[in-house]
Amino acid sequence: MKKIWSVGVVLGIMLICSVAFAMDMDHSKMKKEDTGQKNKDVVIVKQDGYTFKFNFIDLMERMKASGMKMDMGGMTHHLMVFVKDEKSGKKVTDAKVMYKIFAPSGKTSKAMPMLMGSGFGADISLSEKGEHGIACMVKIGDKKHLVKIKRTIK
Repeated sequence: MKKIWSVGVVLGIMLICSVAFAMDMDHSKMKKEDTGQKNKDVVIVKQDGYTFKFNFIDLMERMKASGMKMDMGGMTHHLMVFVKDEKSGKKVTDAKVMYKIFAPSGKTSKAMPMLMGSGFGADISLSEKGEHGIACMVKIGDKKHLVKIKRTIK
């Protein structure tokens, strides 16, 4: 019973933090980032007629900057993906998204992002130093799109 309660508390904290960070995002800055990959925390992949824009938010930096102190349950980053249909130019918000994270040690974890504004976000752990692989499965209608990116933690 204690285990179930603990998991519920951690998931509740993650949900609250995810929503708080999504609400705090400056969307005017995001529009500027759409033009390129100058920001090291943004990765853009064009694939299957869609643009997938990944935005990594360092939770520890964000907490330190806001003066907040909170245990994030081992989560180190908030990962957002914004999907745009290249043909119509419209943002895709009616998709199902899942992240699978491959740590340098070989450990894997999964995260189920939720819709936040016009993107899908979830807290993830990139606590190990080295190169992490991230597989993002996006299901739009009946079609699945697998987008793979890498993130190096020094």
